[in-house]
Amino acid sequence: MRNDRAVLEIRFTADARAEFESTMPKLQRANARTTLILAVLVGGLCALPSGLLIAGWLTGVAAEPATATGTALAIALLAVPAVLTWSAARAWRHVPRLPEVALTITPSTIEFPAMEVPGARGIQRRAVTFRREWTTVEFLPRKALQADALAFRETSPAGKARVRKQATQHLDTPASVIIEAVTKERTA
Repeated sequence: MRNDRAVLEIRFTADARAEFESTMPKLQRANARTTLILAVLVGGLCALPSGLLIAGWLTGVAAEPATATGTALAIALLAVPAVLTWSAARAWRHVPRLPEVALTITPSTIEFPAMEVPGARGIQRRAVTFRREWTTVEFLPRKALQADALAFRETSPAGKARVRKQATQHLDTPASVIIEAVTKERTA
Protein backbone atom coordinates (compact mmCIF):
# COMPACT_ATOMS: atom_id res chain seq x y z
CA MET A 1 0.00 0.00 0.00
CA ARG A 2 1.44 3.35 -1.06
CA ASN A 3 -0.17 6.21 0.79
CA ASP A 4 0.92 9.62 -0.39
CA ARG A 5 -1.09 12.60 0.68
CA ALA A 6 -2.94 12.65 -2.62
CA VAL A 7 -2.77 9.01 -3.73
CA LEU A 8 -3.79 5.78 -2.01
CA GLU A 9 -2.45 2.78 -3.92
CA ILE A 10 -3.99 -0.54 -2.87
CA ARG A 11 -2.14 -3.72 -3.78
CA PHE A 12 -2.94 -7.41 -3.77
CA THR A 13 -1.60 -9.44 -0.83
CA ALA A 14 1.21 -11.96 -1.27
CA ASP A 15 -1.24 -14.78 -0.46
CA ALA A 16 -3.60 -13.61 -3.19
CA ARG A 17 -0.75 -13.43 -5.67
CA ALA A 18 0.40 -16.97 -4.78
CA GLU A 19 -3.16 -18.30 -5.06
CA PHE A 20 -3.61 -16.60 -8.43
CA GLU A 21 -0.31 -17.95 -9.78
CA SER A 22 -1.14 -21.51 -8.71
CA THR A 23 -4.81 -21.54 -9.77
CA MET A 24 -4.98 -19.54 -13.00
CA PRO A 25 -2.60 -21.65 -15.10
CA LYS A 26 -4.66 -24.75 -14.21
CA LEU A 27 -7.87 -23.02 -15.26
CA GLN A 28 -6.20 -21.76 -18.42
CA ARG A 29 -5.03 -25.26 -19.37
CA ALA A 30 -8.46 -26.75 -18.61
CA ASN A 31 -10.04 -24.12 -20.85
CA ALA A 32 -7.54 -24.93 -23.60
CA ARG A 33 -8.27 -28.67 -23.33
CA THR A 34 -12.01 -28.04 -23.55
CA THR A 35 -11.54 -25.83 -26.61
CA LEU A 36 -9.38 -28.48 -28.27
CA ILE A 37 -12.02 -31.16 -27.61
CA LEU A 38 -14.63 -28.84 -29.13
CA ALA A 39 -12.38 -28.33 -32.16
CA VAL A 40 -12.12 -32.10 -32.67
CA LEU A 41 -15.88 -32.55 -32.36
CA VAL A 42 -16.65 -29.66 -34.71
CA GLY A 43 -13.98 -30.94 -37.07
CA GLY A 44 -15.62 -34.35 -37.18
CA LEU A 45 -19.08 -32.92 -37.68
CA CYS A 46 -18.28 -30.13 -40.12
CA ALA A 47 -14.91 -30.61 -41.71
CA LEU A 48 -15.30 -34.20 -42.79
CA PRO A 49 -18.54 -33.69 -44.78
CA SER A 50 -17.38 -30.41 -46.28
CA GLY A 51 -13.98 -31.92 -47.12
CA LEU A 52 -15.66 -34.84 -48.88
CA LEU A 53 -17.90 -32.40 -50.75
CA ILE A 54 -14.92 -30.33 -51.92
CA ALA A 55 -13.02 -33.50 -52.89
CA GLY A 56 -16.04 -34.67 -54.88
CA TRP A 57 -16.22 -31.37 -56.72
CA LEU A 58 -12.50 -31.35 -57.45
CA THR A 59 -12.38 -34.91 -58.75
CA GLY A 60 -15.56 -34.56 -60.78
CA VAL A 61 -17.39 -37.28 -58.84
CA ALA A 62 -20.04 -34.87 -57.57
CA ALA A 63 -23.08 -34.47 -59.77
CA GLU A 64 -22.98 -30.68 -59.87
CA PRO A 65 -19.98 -28.42 -60.12
CA ALA A 66 -19.21 -26.23 -57.14
CA THR A 67 -21.21 -23.07 -56.82
CA ALA A 68 -19.81 -19.99 -55.17
CA THR A 69 -22.16 -20.35 -52.21
CA GLY A 70 -21.41 -24.04 -51.75
CA THR A 71 -17.67 -23.46 -51.91
CA ALA A 72 -17.84 -20.57 -49.43
CA LEU A 73 -19.92 -22.69 -47.04
CA ALA A 74 -17.51 -25.62 -47.29
CA ILE A 75 -14.49 -23.38 -46.66
CA ALA A 76 -16.25 -21.72 -43.72
CA LEU A 77 -17.00 -25.11 -42.20
CA LEU A 78 -13.34 -26.05 -42.58
CA ALA A 79 -12.22 -22.80 -40.97
CA VAL A 80 -14.18 -23.28 -37.74
CA PRO A 81 -12.12 -26.22 -36.41
CA ALA A 82 -8.91 -24.49 -37.50
CA VAL A 83 -9.79 -21.34 -35.55
CA LEU A 84 -10.77 -23.37 -32.49
CA THR A 85 -7.47 -25.28 -32.63
CA TRP A 86 -5.49 -22.04 -32.95
CA SER A 87 -7.42 -20.59 -30.03
CA ALA A 88 -6.70 -23.65 -27.86
CA ALA A 89 -2.99 -23.56 -28.70
CA ARG A 90 -2.82 -19.87 -27.83
CA ALA A 91 -4.63 -20.43 -24.53
CA TRP A 92 -2.29 -23.32 -23.68
CA ARG A 93 0.81 -21.11 -24.03
CA HIS A 94 -0.63 -17.98 -22.36
CA VAL A 95 0.09 -17.37 -18.67
CA PRO A 96 -2.27 -14.86 -17.02
CA ARG A 97 -0.67 -12.17 -14.85
CA LEU A 98 -2.06 -10.36 -11.85
CA PRO A 99 -1.44 -6.60 -11.91
CA GLU A 100 0.70 -5.14 -9.16
CA VAL A 101 -1.96 -2.64 -8.07
CA ALA A 102 -5.59 -3.56 -7.31
CA LEU A 103 -6.86 0.01 -7.39
CA THR A 104 -5.60 3.56 -7.00
CA ILE A 105 -7.53 6.34 -5.31
CA THR A 106 -6.44 9.84 -6.34
CA PRO A 107 -8.05 13.18 -5.39
CA SER A 108 -10.16 13.18 -8.56
CA THR A 109 -10.37 9.54 -9.72
CA ILE A 110 -10.53 5.89 -8.72
CA GLU A 111 -8.49 3.80 -11.14
CA PHE A 112 -8.80 0.06 -11.70
CA PRO A 113 -6.09 -1.62 -13.83
CA ALA A 114 -6.84 -4.12 -16.59
CA MET A 115 -7.02 -7.71 -15.34
CA GLU A 116 -6.78 -10.93 -17.29
CA VAL A 117 -9.30 -13.71 -16.90
CA PRO A 118 -8.74 -17.21 -18.26
CA GLY A 119 -9.92 -17.63 -21.80
CA ALA A 120 -8.82 -18.76 -25.20
CA ARG A 121 -8.51 -15.18 -26.38
CA GLY A 122 -6.76 -13.84 -23.30
CA ILE A 123 -9.82 -11.84 -22.32
CA GLN A 124 -9.20 -8.86 -20.10
CA ARG A 125 -11.31 -6.83 -17.78
CA ARG A 126 -10.67 -3.37 -19.13
CA ALA A 127 -8.94 -0.70 -17.14
CA VAL A 128 -11.58 1.63 -15.71
CA THR A 129 -11.36 5.10 -14.25
CA PHE A 130 -14.22 6.44 -12.14
CA ARG A 131 -14.61 10.12 -11.32
CA ARG A 132 -14.52 10.48 -7.58
CA GLU A 133 -17.33 13.00 -7.22
CA TRP A 134 -19.74 10.66 -9.01
CA THR A 135 -18.68 7.50 -7.16
CA THR A 136 -20.11 5.81 -4.09
CA VAL A 137 -18.67 2.72 -2.44
CA GLU A 138 -20.63 0.06 -0.61
CA PHE A 139 -19.46 -2.91 1.45
CA LEU A 140 -21.10 -6.16 0.32
CA PRO A 141 -20.89 -8.84 3.04
CA ARG A 142 -20.09 -12.47 2.29
CA LYS A 143 -22.97 -14.22 0.56
CA ALA A 144 -22.98 -17.97 -0.17
CA LEU A 145 -19.72 -18.67 -2.04
CA GLN A 146 -18.88 -15.03 -2.75
CA ALA A 147 -16.33 -13.27 -0.56
CA ASP A 148 -16.75 -9.87 1.08
CA ALA A 149 -16.51 -7.20 -1.60
CA LEU A 150 -16.60 -3.50 -2.23
CA ALA A 151 -18.98 -2.24 -4.91
CA PHE A 152 -17.85 1.00 -6.55
CA ARG A 153 -20.80 2.66 -8.29
CA GLU A 154 -20.31 5.63 -10.59
CA THR A 155 -23.42 7.51 -11.64
CA SER A 156 -22.86 10.41 -14.03
CA PRO A 157 -25.14 13.48 -14.02
CA ALA A 158 -26.61 12.13 -17.27
CA GLY A 159 -27.76 9.01 -15.39
CA LYS A 160 -25.27 6.53 -16.85
CA ALA A 161 -24.20 4.04 -14.17
CA ARG A 162 -21.16 1.74 -13.95
CA VAL A 163 -20.26 -0.77 -11.24
CA ARG A 164 -16.95 -2.44 -10.45
CA LYS A 165 -16.64 -4.96 -7.63
CA GLN A 166 -13.44 -5.85 -5.80
CA ALA A 167 -13.10 -8.69 -3.30
CA THR A 168 -11.64 -7.40 -0.05
CA GLN A 169 -9.92 -10.61 1.08
CA HIS A 170 -7.16 -10.15 -1.50
CA LEU A 171 -6.30 -6.53 -0.68
CA ASP A 172 -3.55 -5.27 1.60
CA THR A 173 -5.79 -2.48 2.94
CA PRO A 174 -8.90 -2.97 5.11
CA ALA A 175 -12.26 -2.19 3.52
CA SER A 176 -13.02 0.51 6.09
CA VAL A 177 -9.88 2.45 5.10
CA ILE A 178 -10.83 2.26 1.41
CA ILE A 179 -14.40 3.40 2.08
CA GLU A 180 -13.12 6.29 4.19
CA ALA A 181 -10.57 7.28 1.53
CA VAL A 182 -13.24 7.38 -1.20
CA THR A 183 -15.81 9.31 0.81
CA LYS A 184 -13.59 11.50 3.04
CA GLU A 185 -12.09 13.95 0.58
CA ARG A 186 -15.18 14.03 -1.61
CA THR A 187 -17.34 15.33 1.24
CA ALA A 188 -14.66 17.72 2.55
